[in-house]
Amino acid sequence: YQGFQGSRSGAAIFKPATNESLRYSKFQSIYYQLTPVVSQITQLFNDSDSGETALVKARIYKDLSMMEWEVALGPIPEGDRGKEVIVVFETDSIDQQNIFFTDSNGLHMEPRMVNFRPRFYSAEASSTFNISVNYYPITSAIAIRDIYWQNQMTVMTTRTMGGSAMQTGAIELMQSRRLNYDDISKKGVFLRSSEEVTATYYL
Repeated sequence: YQGFQGSRSGAAIFKPATNESLRYSKFQSIYYQLTPVVSQITQLFNDSDSGETALVKARIYKDLSMMEWEVALGPIPEGDRGKEVIVVFETDSIDQQNIFFTDSNGLHMEPRMVNFRPRFYSAEASSTFNISVNYYPITSAIAIRDIYWQNQMTVMTTRTMGGSAMQTGAIELMQSRRLNYDDISKKGVFLRSSEEVTATYYL
């Protein structure tokens, strides 16, 4: 997601310029490795113009019905606008009808509905910032389920991050952020880390 000129997003607030995410980096190469125990597909993303890089490794283990995704996101380059980088998992076999599930501190899965909060009216739900009010803290898992066929896709994480499922058949998780300015809460916290961020996801 792209920040405003003088980004409104900050350590405590997520408000990108639009609800549409932009492509991060450019696909460069792919190769795979096969063994009797595990198979791995490695994808390298590199944009020499912007300096955006990422290394993605997808592993399939024998006799397991899950995939392991390791995403190493290179340092987000400094620019005139903030950037909040997400990882998206997509499938064409699930229509969740705007309902998804997030874990509640790892204890149980809580149903969520796009643009709706049961305890208060979301005044911003119809505004250009509705992506913000549909983000939830993900401490261990987020899932979507087809309401007709009951197919389900669950993504488990190894680190706490924000996530949502606003698009049909898609789950997104925010892996890293780099912002130039403090948000309106004025906490004095600036997200200007220039380190690589690695996360592992289990699909």
